[in-house]
Amino acid sequence: MTISSTNSRSGPYPGNAVTTVFDYDFFIADERHLLVIKRRANGDEEILTLDADYSVSGVGNPEGGSIDTAAGGAPTAVETITLLLNVPFTQETELENQGPFSAKTIETALDVAAQRDLQLSERLDRAIVVSPTSTPTEIAELINGVLRLASIIEAVTELAGVAQSIPPAADVAAEIATVATVAAEVAAVAAIAAQTVAVAGVTGDVETVAANIEDVRNFADVYLGASTVSPILRADGSALQVGDLYFNSADQAMRVYGGAGWVPTDGTVTAAKISDLQADKDAIAAKLVMPDFVRGLVPNPNAGVPLTSLDISAGDARFGGKYISFAGILTKRLNAAWSAGSNGGFLDTGAVAASKTYHIYVLRKLADITVGDFIASLSNVSSGVTVPAGWEILPSSRIGSFLTNGSSEIVGFKQYGSRVKFNTPIQERTSCFFRPRRPPIPRLISVATPRRRQELLVMLISTSTSAPAPQGFRLEPRFALRL
Repeated sequence: MTISSTNSRSGPYPGNAVTTVFDYDFFIADERHLLVIKRRANGDEEILTLDADYSVSGVGNPEGGSIDTAAGGAPTAVETITLLLNVPFTQETELENQGPFSAKTIETALDVAAQRDLQLSERLDRAIVVSPTSTPTEIAELINGVLRLASIIEAVTELAGVAQSIPPAADVAAEIATVATVAAEVAAVAAIAAQTVAVAGVTGDVETVAANIEDVRNFADVYLGASTVSPILRADGSALQVGDLYFNSADQAMRVYGGAGWVPTDGTVTAAKISDLQADKDAIAAKLVMPDFVRGLVPNPNAGVPLTSLDISAGDARFGGKYISFAGILTKRLNAAWSAGSNGGFLDTGAVAASKTYHIYVLRKLADITVGDFIASLSNVSSGVTVPAGWEILPSSRIGSFLTNGSSEIVGFKQYGSRVKFNTPIQERTSCFFRPRRPPIPRLISVATPRRRQELLVMLISTSTSAPAPQGFRLEPRFALRL
C-alpha cells in the first residue's frame, strides 16, 4: 500500500451531548495508532483511553474510519474532539541476514515510517519557526522581546483575545512613569495655590511660587485639556510630544501620547487600543514567520428544507498573518443579503443565482478583531467580494465553495476533512451522437472548485445497435471511463 495522503489529523469536532461517532480520514495500521483528545471550555485537554472511553473502526482502510465515544459518553456542547495520528517511535520489523525476503513486510515498515514523518510534520505545523535567514542577533532580540512580554503579562490579562501577541510595553511604561512625575508636580502646585491667597506680605510664599513657576508652565504644555477627539497638535500649534496628556470626555478616561498614537492610561480596553495592539500582533506574526492555517471551519448544508443554509463548524485560522477564531457553529442563509451573526444573510450582493458556483470567505470586524463572520460571493478571488461596511475580508481566505441548482437551492454535499462529496451524482450529459463529416461538438462538464475537494467523473460510452456503423467506421463494445 502507498501513503498518498498527507493528512494526519481530523477535527476538532464540536460536541452536542448527543453525537458519539467522529470520522478520521487517514490510514492507521493499528487502533493504538490513534490519539483522541477531548478539549473542555476552559482549555483543559484530556487524552481519552482506548476501549474505556472509545472504540475504533476502519483500521487498515486507506480512506480512514471513525471512533465511537459511547463508552465514555458524548462530548458536551462546550467540548471538542480531535483525532491525531500517533505512531510509536519504535522499529519492530526484524530482517534476518540472508533470510527470506517479504515485500509486504518491507512495505509495511516503510508505511509506518511514512506515517511517523506525517506525524512530525503535523507537530511542526503547530510550532513557531523563525526565518531560515534570521541572524543570531535577530533571534536573541526576539527571545528578549518574549521575555519582556512575560514580565508584564499580568498587566494585559484583560486583553484575552490578543494576550499571546501583545508586544513588550516598555515604551508605554516609561511614559506612564513620566506622567506619574508630572502628577506629583501638580500636587505641589495645588499646595502653592493655597498659599498665593496671602501673597501680599508673605515673601517666602512668593519666592516658592517663583521657584515652581517653571513646573506650572511645563504642565500647561503637557496637559492639553478635555476633548471628545484626540488632539493632533499642542495648544500652541506645535507638534505633539511623547508624554503629552488629555482627558477624553467621550470615553471618560485619561490618555497619554506614546509617539505612535494616544493610549489609555487607566487600563480600559477601547477600539483604538485594540487596533494598536493588533498592529503589533501582526508585526510579531510576520517576524516569527507564522504560517497561515485553517483548523475546522468546515461548511456543510443545514438540515432545513428547502436547502438554502450552510452550517460552518467551529475552528480558527490565520490568513495573511491575521488571526480569527469561531467558538461554535455559525449558520448562514443563502437566500438573504449579508447580515452579521448566526442565521444572518450570506450573499455579498444581489439575489441568489441559479446553477452557479458560490465561494465562502472569512470576514473580521474592524472595531473588534475578535469577532468574525462568513460571506458568500460569485467571485473566486477575495478582492472581488463586496465587503460590508465596518468589516474586512481576510486575504486569500476562501474556505470552501458550493453549487446552486436550477431552483437557486444549494446542491447537497458532505465534507469529510479535506474531501467534498455530492449527495447525488451530477449528471449533465446523458447522450450524444457521433456525426461524421461534421466538426466535433465539445461537451463541457462543470464541477464546483472548493478549497478542499474530490471530484469523481464517471463516463459511460456505448454504441447503438439500432443503426449500422457510418462508412469507414466500426462499432466497438460498450465501455466506461472513471476519472
